[in-house]
Amino acid sequence: MGNIYDAIIRNSLETPFTYCTRDLSVIYLWLERNTVSKMNELTERQKEIMKGIENGKTNSQIALELGISTQTVKNTLTTIYRKMNVPNRTSALMSFLRGNFFGT
Repeated sequence: MGNIYDAIIRNSLETPFTYCTRDLSVIYLWLERNTVSKMNELTERQKEIMKGIENGKTNSQIALELGISTQTVKNTLTTIYRKMNVPNRTSALMSFLRGNFFGT
């Protein structure tokens, strides 16, 4: 499909709003499929950290609960963001919940 960001820029500049909306739906579907495939690659520890986020806990609270340092939680979150191809905690949580990977 090529670089997804190029497609977003190209479509938003060259097509009318109605076509752009349709194209954004295709991009959303592509992102969702790629995120879900990466979700299967999360380790048990990464899933535990995501469960902490789902429960509204801070990095410090997650660290205390899991017996690890706050920096380890931050490092693990960075790894999770890369695996899921998302920019931040909120996006990661939304993808995690949408994929319903808590039981896996």
